[in-house]
Amino acid sequence: MTSKLFVNSLEPMQGNTINVAGSDTVLYAPGHIIQVVTYKDTSTALFGTTSASYVTNGDMPAATITPKFSNSKILIQAMIGMQSDQTGQIENTIYRTTGGVATDLSGGNTYGLAFKGVGTGTFWAECSISWSDNPNTTNAVEYKWYSRSETAANIYPIHVGTSVSMTLMEVAQ
Repeated sequence: MTSKLFVNSLEPMQGNTINVAGSDTVLYAPGHIIQVVTYKDTSTALFGTTSASYVTNGDMPAATITPKFSNSKILIQAMIGMQSDQTGQIENTIYRTTGGVATDLSGGNTYGLAFKGVGTGTFWAECSISWSDNPNTTNAVEYKWYSRSETAANIYPIHVGTSVSMTLMEVAQ
């Protein structure tokens, strides 16, 4: 015999999940945070490049999350401290890697997801990226910061002594 339950609203007594009795099923309310992964480093070393193509290294912000649901959105918040002694700008993006395949989240945008620069002289600046992604998987997903020089001049995507961070939040749909 099959039973059906029709309701207009279910609300948890506490928190943002509803457990289904007799099973391992958990219901998450759309818009709620399912999990949070954080990476931060307060003792970064100087990282410089003249590359006009996106590059990264082990000190750049990176974090890996394994979504619980394939339709979840991942909210990315990342921050880095940078310097340039040249004319031009530092262009930045986030790459998503799943199953060995890396994808530039800017879609090949000319200036990436965020950029900082000056017409002449030196600048030091904090740069941040906030982005929402739909990886459409329940496999591990790595997000990593990449930078490049607009004019192939010497840039420092990480200035020595600055902090870097990345926070990933899985949002239920």
